[in-house]
Amino acid sequence: MTSSPRPLLGVWTMAAMAQGRFCLLTVFLICILLLARRQAEVISFSKSLRTTRTLSSVPMVEASLDDTGNATLGFEKIYALSLPSRHDRRDGIVLQAAFTGLTIDFADGLDGDSMSEKSVPKTEQNVAAIGGGELGAWRGHANIWREIVQRNLGSAFIMEDDSDWDLRIKRQFRDLALATRALVQPRVVAPGQDEGDELAFDRLPATKPPRHSPYGDDWDIIWAGHCGQVFVEESERPKKRVIQLGDETVPQKKWLSKPFYDPITLKEKYPNHTRAYHHSEGAVCTLGYAVSQRGARKLLNELALRTPVLPCDFLVRVFCEGSQGLGPGTCITTQPPLINSHWPRGPLQDQSNIRLEESGFREKAETRITRWSARINAGVLLGGKGPVDGWPDEV
Repeated sequence: MTSSPRPLLGVWTMAAMAQGRFCLLTVFLICILLLARRQAEVISFSKSLRTTRTLSSVPMVEASLDDTGNATLGFEKIYALSLPSRHDRRDGIVLQAAFTGLTIDFADGLDGDSMSEKSVPKTEQNVAAIGGGELGAWRGHANIWREIVQRNLGSAFIMEDDSDWDLRIKRQFRDLALATRALVQPRVVAPGQDEGDELAFDRLPATKPPRHSPYGDDWDIIWAGHCGQVFVEESERPKKRVIQLGDETVPQKKWLSKPFYDPITLKEKYPNHTRAYHHSEGAVCTLGYAVSQRGARKLLNELALRTPVLPCDFLVRVFCEGSQGLGPGTCITTQPPLINSHWPRGPLQDQSNIRLEESGFREKAETRITRWSARINAGVLLGGKGPVDGWPDEV
């Protein structure tokens, strides 16, 4: 009598069912893992969008005020915009940086006439409003904004290659940081109703410590070098200002002059050696300005990708003021400027890469309203002597 195959068939059936359940379980687990991985990627991407830095990708417990005394004045980079052919200006910048303990990288400027016409945003009439040297200057600044964004720099300071500054620049920028914090950082205690528009530099209100920059966490531009600024008076923009009395780096009032504004409120209403810090208004010339990561993104979007209808300094000005469909940006400045143009001895036509129509010869080198000029004092210091005051007090 032969045995029945049913028990063996049952075993095979149970094994097949077990294997099927195992396969289903495996597929289920794989699906769960794939979904979890996908969800993690979504969360990670969302988190990266939320945490992409505006001033720094590596948050600190507190940004130290002492960083203003480092080789980049508390910014991540200092750039000097310079045509490669202007060896004379590059030599001067390097010498000034050496005497003041700064590290400066050169960013190559451009000749506007050599730019590709297709690379310049145009109007409906297929024209750009500026050309030549002005166009090259605009693109040169835009290239630095792009680099700040591309390299994800927390901030950078941009200067032009004819810039000069005081030998005491690090102390000046420390004061600038203190004043800027007072203007942009949240207060520890809310301001009183009778505070007014002026804050005394020696009695600044307590603010929450900044996490990203020694200058504060809520700014786009710090316009330290210019040809003129005015106090915000008429517009709806913030009118708060910080007044610093007794700043020995500021010349006497008789020496204060600006080619674009007269009378000068700082000169008419305040005592000698007064410095003011305030929101930017009416700025002319981009001799030296800091840009945060947030600010660089805004400038790249609003000024580099649109038709340049004005020279670069005026475009930055209208961005700061929030006019002509641009901005508004959070822009802080100081009067008198901390960065000024140096005019060397030599033919006047050599002193500008944009306006070449000047004629004549300058007999004596000069830097406007900069008392201990780093450029002018280079030879003095090399000779082992103390600094010379270019704008001494007169009784």
